[in-house]
Amino acid sequence: MIKKGYTLTVRSWENDADNYNTISKTVDTIEEARVWWEMMQLCRSKNVRGIDKGKVYLGNSYNGFSSEQEEVAINFLKENHNILLPNDDIEDNEDNLVDWFKSLAGELLGYSEYYSCRVMESCLVTYSPIDIIPEVIKFD
Repeated sequence: MIKKGYTLTVRSWENDADNYNTISKTVDTIEEARVWWEMMQLCRSKNVRGIDKGKVYLGNSYNGFSSEQEEVAINFLKENHNILLPNDDIEDNEDNLVDWFKSLAGELLGYSEYYSCRVMESCLVTYSPIDIIPEVIKFD
């Protein structure tokens, strides 16, 4: 079934581009889809080279984030908590923000035993105005 709304489909990996995973999540509004998409952009490989040199990414971080990476995760949640954590008081839970980020990102990336954040390889956003139930065709 394809649910009504904005569906993000994320392909991710960990370590040396192995242990691939694809997860989808459907949200109601384009604003929420954009925030989830922006979160996934932060989860590119921390080892990215080229034009993004100097930018701090979170993907493929082994056994915890650096202080710079924690700052990126915390700032992202502070800027977007009204969409991602609407019922939580982040001011009273500042110590939990990095863990909340990891948990939220894991909804689309999956989780790892050793890595704090898997690598987002691709994030596709699609929209369907109605629920769609495809017909399964079986050939004998």
